[in-house]
Amino acid sequence: MKDDEKTTPAITIDGKKIEPAAPKGRVWFTITEYERNVINDEKIGLFQSMVHVICVAFGRDDITEDIILDKVDLADIQPLYNSCVKWLNWILNSKPFST
Repeated sequence: MKDDEKTTPAITIDGKKIEPAAPKGRVWFTITEYERNVINDEKIGLFQSMVHVICVAFGRDDITEDIILDKVDLADIQPLYNSCVKWLNWILNSKPFST
């Protein structure tokens, strides 16, 4: 994905493609907490943190950590996390900053 291109992440659950709701500001704190864990090399909980970030990024009641853990292929979780973070970064930087 190019920096100036918006690609909305999607998850397929039981054959149904689901896109996230419009993210709110609180999701950013969840991502920065995950990033802090990575920087501090806290390996315990990093995978769970990725799953949690995906849930928060999707912002939908039908996408829970259990749904992701039970229905999403293991190999797809990290790419989905990366897609969510890139998408949220794009949204965060999509409007000019004004003072």
